[in-house]
Amino acid sequence: MPAPSGPVGINRVGVWGITPLSLLLVLGAVVLLYTLIAFWPAPAPAGTTGTPTTSEINYFGYKFSLSTEAQLFVVVALAGALGGMLHALRSLYWYVGNRDLRRSWILMYPILPLVGAVLGTIFYVVVRGGLLTTQTSTQDVNAYGFAAVSAIVGLFSEQAVGKLKEVFAALFAPAEKGSDHVAAAQTGTPVVSSVEPQAGPIGTNVIVVGANLANVTAIEFGGVSAQPTQTSDTQLTVTVPKGAASGEIALVSGDGRVSTGIQYTVTA
Repeated sequence: MPAPSGPVGINRVGVWGITPLSLLLVLGAVVLLYTLIAFWPAPAPAGTTGTPTTSEINYFGYKFSLSTEAQLFVVVALAGALGGMLHALRSLYWYVGNRDLRRSWILMYPILPLVGAVLGTIFYVVVRGGLLTTQTSTQDVNAYGFAAVSAIVGLFSEQAVGKLKEVFAALFAPAEKGSDHVAAAQTGTPVVSSVEPQAGPIGTNVIVVGANLANVTAIEFGGVSAQPTQTSDTQLTVTVPKGAASGEIALVSGDGRVSTGIQYTVTA
């Protein structure tokens, strides 16, 4: 019997999970946007020169002073969080629209804004420190430019981490690989981290999660292959084909056949 294709099924999130999650993300986006505007540096008063050393902040009626340096840190962190929130909202409506939102991915959505805020702040420190460009002072800072970069970093957090790794890889010795090390994603070879579920009848929809999966053309179940119905670099969706037998799951791509070491059990 095929697995349910709607939002309520094995490990899928139903309407009572989708609704509060959507409302939480929308509310979070509104709060982040309001907070970013509230903390945005005010222009210098007419007739004055230079950048003020402190700013007066009015946040939901609560007024306080903040140094210009601290204000810039808050702005870039909020812009990065807003970029991460946009990433979360886009991902949510895509998976909900395709009726394939899984419970195991729920934690990702509240974490993405936090990741964006942290990465945005790191990029800000790296740029202000002159590691990627010439060193800048507070008087030379363009809040719009730093906020824009931070928001883009939050929106494309995976690519941002890859760029940082590429830039600074030459400065550090390669890390020692532990006994449970997984092949690096940049090698281009498909890597599987999980398969869900690992047992079911013919016609079951199976989710394969990993890296470098975009070029996978077929998934084998005990030697019987099936083409993926949905493909991305980190996730594949495939239906267990007729004639499939219990055995190891393998991936077929342009690089050849890749064993995953994960067993799938075909049930009656």
